[in-house]
Amino acid sequence: MRRPSRLQRAALREALYLYQLAARAVAQGDLEWARVLGKHIDRLYLKYRLRPLVSRKELVCKRCKTPHLPGVTTRVRIRRSAGKTYVLYTCRACGFSWKKIIRHKGREYKKTPRNTRVYTLAWKGLSKKGPGEE
Repeated sequence: MRRPSRLQRAALREALYLYQLAARAVAQGDLEWARVLGKHIDRLYLKYRLRPLVSRKELVCKRCKTPHLPGVTTRVRIRRSAGKTYVLYTCRACGFSWKKIIRHKGREYKKTPRNTRVYTLAWKGLSKKGPGEE
């Protein structure tokens, strides 16, 4: 993975600063100014192809560009269905919602060899047979 350029780092700092300003605007009740700042944040992410610490979806609404502040402009719910646990985000300004899967019960994330026990025993210098058996 390559290191981000100086411009990309500056753009990321600027985007996070704009997000703080948008959060203050929402706290003061000025949603229109917060949406303008959200559009600027979105443009920065697209122009400089940023790979942020927090994804763009979690900062600004995809449809109306309102900054997401959990409990203020966004409703956050945790749901479970069919072995999946996910977070359901809903924008209170426009009603747009999306999911983020946080756990999947049936899926194995680590691939291990089929004969794991045999490999472990061979590594320890033991045979497959139990003690006292030859």
